[in-house]
Amino acid sequence: MNTIQIMTVVTSIALLGGLTVIPNVSAHTSGNSGPLSNNQQICYSVSGLDLVELNGKTNQGSTIKTHAKNAMNDVDSMTNFNVSEKTSCSGGTYSWVTSTYLANSNEKDSTTGIIAGSVKYIMFSNNSNANMINSGSCQWYQNDNIEYVGNHEFGHFAGLIHQSGSTSHTMMHSGCDTGYAIIRSGDISQVDGWY
Repeated sequence: MNTIQIMTVVTSIALLGGLTVIPNVSAHTSGNSGPLSNNQQICYSVSGLDLVELNGKTNQGSTIKTHAKNAMNDVDSMTNFNVSEKTSCSGGTYSWVTSTYLANSNEKDSTTGIIAGSVKYIMFSNNSNANMINSGSCQWYQNDNIEYVGNHEFGHFAGLIHQSGSTSHTMMHSGCDTGYAIIRSGDISQVDGWY
């Protein structure tokens, strides 16, 4: 069993057991995505997001959720991929937005590959040195804009992998930059080709 398979089992057990914070998985590896079936619903763990530092403070899970939902709504409204919030998340296996500890403080987030054939987890880092901000742009491994990061991770959620080349044409560059501000035409075309 490889590392991703082991973490998939551990993560699935953690969620089914009612845990809201997900174990660490390898962050941002190319190919960690792939398209899900359309019409996805995703759960938000505010208690998990409370552990993430935003503007130097924790216990801001509701604010982080708002920014993440803005990113979710952009992907939902601008592509053929339908994703919405699932409001009742007890029992069963669902996709989640929560937090995990990423040892490298330069890593602000991670999205798992497809688990159990139908779900993914978007996880913001709760490493206390991985502070994010709620305005301004990304500064590449410093204080990254939470909504920009959310846009990028919802791109992974829809199935996109990292891109290279001109960052003005994609929000999927491997390092946070101004390209993350909104889903780009190249990203939309790729997503719409799947759904």
